[in-house]
Amino acid sequence: GGGVAQVCCSDKKATQHHPPLSVMFKGAGGIESLLKDGHKHFAGLDEAVLKNIEACKGLATITKSSLGPNGMNKLLVNHLDKHFVTSDTGTMVDQLEVQHPAARMAVMACKAQELECGDASNLVVVTIGALLEQAEELLKQGIHAADIVKGYELARERAMKVLGEAIAWTCDDCKDIEKLL
Repeated sequence: GGGVAQVCCSDKKATQHHPPLSVMFKGAGGIESLLKDGHKHFAGLDEAVLKNIEACKGLATITKSSLGPNGMNKLLVNHLDKHFVTSDTGTMVDQLEVQHPAARMAVMACKAQELECGDASNLVVVTIGALLEQAEELLKQGIHAADIVKGYELARERAMKVLGEAIAWTCDDCKDIEKLL
């Protein structure tokens, strides 16, 4: 029978004949068979990098629709069952209690932006998500992560140079009204 061991006797020795493992386990293989449904197993550096990218892209997806003057509000429920309706990314990332280490770095960048400038925290998270989405495509094309990082560093240097050349005027003292005019 299909999954039943058969016992045969010959010359007073009992031997068991087992069906192939594929029949016994019906295609289940590897560590995936030990995990709950919906969980994935990653092995190696590339898979870990892709998992980190997915976490940051997920955070960016949550906040992206709140960007700009026509941004939508989100209804958040925290661990204390308190409801928040907000389009403020700082509030969102605080209430989401992000646990993933890579996504936490995006949260830290968001909070640093808010402390430094008081605004554009959503832009930071969405930009991180967009940059990592492009990096994911490059990784899938076989480009090494170190080469992608080097490319982003070169792009940052070039952007800073172009932006530096585009300065029309500067103000050393924002409290001096004459310098503002």
